[in-house]
Amino acid sequence: CGWVLIYNRLKELGQLDKFSKLRDPVDWSESGHQREVVWR
Repeated sequence: CGWVLIYNRLKELGQLDKFSKLRDPVDWSESGHQREVVWR
């Protein structure tokens, strides 16, 4: 599982506090209008 790999890597780096820290939810409604796909 990807989360196990992330956990193990943070443990190696001594940064497990970043893994368990909760983040506030983001209000994406303020991010602007719908994005446009650019075909090249």
